[in-house]
Amino acid sequence: MECETARARDPRIAAGMARQLAARAAALRDGARPLGWKVALTTAASQRAAGLDQRVVGHLTDRTLLADGAEVAIGGWSRAMIEGELAITLGADLPPGADEAAAAAAIGALSAAIELVDVTLPLDAVEEVIAGDVFHRAVMLGPPQASRHGGDDTGISVRASLDGVEVAREDDPRAVIGAPVDVVRFVADELARHGERLSAGDVVIAGSAIPLTPVAPGQRLRVEVAPLGALELSFTT
Repeated sequence: MECETARARDPRIAAGMARQLAARAAALRDGARPLGWKVALTTAASQRAAGLDQRVVGHLTDRTLLADGAEVAIGGWSRAMIEGELAITLGADLPPGADEAAAAAAIGALSAAIELVDVTLPLDAVEEVIAGDVFHRAVMLGPPQASRHGGDDTGISVRASLDGVEVAREDDPRAVIGAPVDVVRFVADELARHGERLSAGDVVIAGSAIPLTPVAPGQRLRVEVAPLGALELSFTT
């Protein structure tokens, strides 16, 4: 996965990011605490559906952060879906244009993550999708594993189960979301295009390593990102 600094910009991305970051700034002024960023549209299929040739970025704050074991009311959602993800914690600032060695040095830890999304629009409504934080509704983060500093994703697998039945699995997340060093390089470059920076302490959830999986009230989810840990939550109306 290449660094995308030189890629021509799609005006829909620029317009959507301007609106998204304005909403983020308003939330921060209102007391929200920044957590970091999310990567979306990681697969070629999702990019084709959106009419794009790149991934996109969203943001995270503590207002959508869930504790392990939480219950989430999704009865009013349009299309509730879960994503099993790898979270990358930055131990140092990462400027745009960084090489692989600098990106690796900036990664302080890896951990398990779950993102909840509500797919309310077609993917080709690019500006609106990005302005709305790419369907983001909630995020759950596992404890950072500093033993994986530098972005070491060797041997990591992702498995999701609903009510004890496995519904999705990926034994090679890198094949879907890319190497952690390339993920953070992309985010640093993309944020710089929109006047933001990737900073020490930021968490980047790298995009779903498994296919988006629909969920319904009454179900219980477990996502295991072995050997980093597992997270659970349940869904209500």
